[in-house]
Amino acid sequence: MDLQHKNIHVIGVSGAEGSAVALFLASKVDEKNLTMHDFSSESEFKENFFSFHDAYTVDEKEALYQNLISLKVHYAFGDDYLQGIETADIIFVPQAWFRHAINEPLKQYADTFSSIIALYLQYAKCPVVGITGTSGKSTTSALTYQMIKESGRKVLLTGNERHVKQCLDDVEALAEDDALVLEISHRQLMLDLKKSPHIAVITNISPNHIDDCGTFETYTDIKKSIVAYQKENDVFITNYDNKVTQDIVSLGERRFFSRKTRQKNGAYVENDLLIIEREGKKQAVCSVDEIGLSGGYNVENTLAASLAASALGVEVEPIARAAKKFTPLSARLEKIRELKGVTYINDGKSSNPEAVIGALEALEKPVILIAGGTRKVPIEGEYEKLAEGIVGSTVKNVILIGATKEEVANALQKMSTSKDIQIVTAGSLQEAVLNAYGLAEEGDVVLLSPGAESFDMFTDYRERIDIFNEAVNGLPS
Repeated sequence: MDLQHKNIHVIGVSGAEGSAVALFLASKVDEKNLTMHDFSSESEFKENFFSFHDAYTVDEKEALYQNLISLKVHYAFGDDYLQGIETADIIFVPQAWFRHAINEPLKQYADTFSSIIALYLQYAKCPVVGITGTSGKSTTSALTYQMIKESGRKVLLTGNERHVKQCLDDVEALAEDDALVLEISHRQLMLDLKKSPHIAVITNISPNHIDDCGTFETYTDIKKSIVAYQKENDVFITNYDNKVTQDIVSLGERRFFSRKTRQKNGAYVENDLLIIEREGKKQAVCSVDEIGLSGGYNVENTLAASLAASALGVEVEPIARAAKKFTPLSARLEKIRELKGVTYINDGKSSNPEAVIGALEALEKPVILIAGGTRKVPIEGEYEKLAEGIVGSTVKNVILIGATKEEVANALQKMSTSKDIQIVTAGSLQEAVLNAYGLAEEGDVVLLSPGAESFDMFTDYRERIDIFNEAVNGLPS
C-alpha cells in the first residue's frame, strides 16, 4: 500500500486502533495529507480517549494524548465528523466501525478502506503469526508469544482489544529473525488485508457473531480469509477436531493439532503427553497435567501455540517452559476469590454456548453456574447443546440472567435426566452472585460463564466482568 502523496483519513482516533494508526501515519506521510475523525466533540475527546486505552497507565495515556493532539493534521470532530471524507484516497477504519449508525455514509467508500492489521502485515520485516478463531485466540496468541520469548528471540504481541497495547511504532525495528504475534478478530478480517500472515492459526470455528455477519456461512468465510493470501512457503495451523476448520485449505503448508488423533506433521496428545511431530520425529513437550492451564480447550490452545512456535523454529524446551508456567488471562477461567471454601471464577469473556461447555470440562468440583445474556441471532439447537453440556458436567445449580434465561431454562427442563439441577433466575448479575453465595457449600465453584453477548444488560463484556468481580469481592467473609 503506497501512502505517499495520498489523501488519508483515519476514523475513530479516540480509540486504541485509530490513535495508533494516526500516530504511525504521521511519521510516514506529510501531516497536511492526514485527516483525523472522531464523533466525540473536542470537549469530550480526552475523556473518551482515556476510556478507550485500558492497557495504558494514566501517565502513558497523557503522553499519547499529547502526542496525538500536537499533530499538525486536519481534525474533524463532533459536528464536523466525516467532513471531507469523499476526497479520501485511503480511509483507515477501526474494526467495529459498522456498528455505529453515524458511520452509515462510510459504506459507499468501502473500496478505499484499510486497517491497522494491514499496516502490521505491510511493515513487519519479520515472520508474522496471525491467530484467529471463535474461542481461544487470545490465550493462544499470548501463549505463542511467551513460547517465542522464552527462546530468547525478540517478539512483539498485540491484539484486537483495547486492553492490549498497540505496537505499530515498534514494528519496523524488528529484525528479520524476530517475530510478531497478532490476535486478529473476525471484524478485522472483514476488511481486506491484502496479505496473510506467514503463519496463520485458526483455533476453531463455531457459530458466533451472527449479528455482524448475517449467517454462520458468512462468518466462516470471514475467518477463513486469514489464509486468502498465503503462499507455498507459508504455514496454516488449525484444529483437526473441529469439523469446520478440518476442511479449510491454503496454498501454505497445512499442519493440524488434535486432542484425539495423531498428526504426522502436527501436534497432538498421546498417552497424556503433548507431542509435536515433524517428518517422522516425535518430540514430547510436557504432560497434560503439567500445562499451566486447565481444561480440554486449553490443551488445544497449548497444542496450537506449540505448533506455531515450532513452525518458527523454536525448540521444544522453551515451548515446554512457557506451557508449564503460563497462567489464565483475565476473565478466562480466572480465579477471583476463595471464600469459605468456595472458589469464585470469572469466565466472563465466554460469549457462546460452546465456550461454556469448554469451561465446564475444565472443572471437576461441583459448580454453581451463572449464565445468560443476549443472542441477537440464536443458532438452531445451540441451547439444547448447552443444556446437554451442563447436564453432563458437575453443575448442580444454574443461575440464569439476561434475555436468554428462558430459552436456556426451557432447554434444561426438557432434558430427560435423573440428575437434579436446580434452576434459578436473577434480575441482575449482582443478584445472581448473591444467590450463588447463598447456595454454595464448601468445595463448590461459582462460575460466571455467560455463553452469550452482554449488550442486553451491560455496555460491553468488560462491564460484565467488572461487575462480577466487584460483586464477588464485596461478599461478606
